[in-house]
Amino acid sequence: MKRTALLSIIFLFSVIVSAQTNPPAATGTKVGYVNLDKILQEFPEAIQADGQLKALEKTYKAELDSLVKDLQDQVAQFQKQQGNMPEKQKNDLQVKLVNQNKYIEDLQAQRRDELLQKQSDLFKPIKDKVYAMVDVIAKEEGMNMVLDRSSDAIVVFADANLDITYEVLIRLKKGNK
Repeated sequence: MKRTALLSIIFLFSVIVSAQTNPPAATGTKVGYVNLDKILQEFPEAIQADGQLKALEKTYKAELDSLVKDLQDQVAQFQKQQGNMPEKQKNDLQVKLVNQNKYIEDLQAQRRDELLQKQSDLFKPIKDKVYAMVDVIAKEEGMNMVLDRSSDAIVVFADANLDITYEVLIRLKKGNK
């Protein structure tokens, strides 16, 4: 246990000393950044895919809204008439309404899963193109690493000269690789 702790301290000390004597600029490390959200908002293929996804979502919403409204109408009708119904008929209608509600809930979950799958199917090839273009530009610029600036939590500060977002967008729009 003491030996492991001693080795850990020695390793940590050597990392600190190495970092102080070889800062990234001295070792030739070049880091760039890109705003992937901005690219996906402006890249025509991503805009088209987003439109397809929103159209499908609208279709599913209309379908589900219609089913929910129909169920609500049936529940309202049941509530009006249940006082005049025989107990067996009332129980049968309650079971039918509960089953219809369950069907709608299951369909909502199925449609949600289908939308997530469609989103993945539409955006995976687009993201692959974007990542490939980032890779090409990073290699051309001699960058060792490219960070995503979409989330401010990842990159707190970066020099604007290191931003390759628009270079990626321009090349993607031209179709260059």
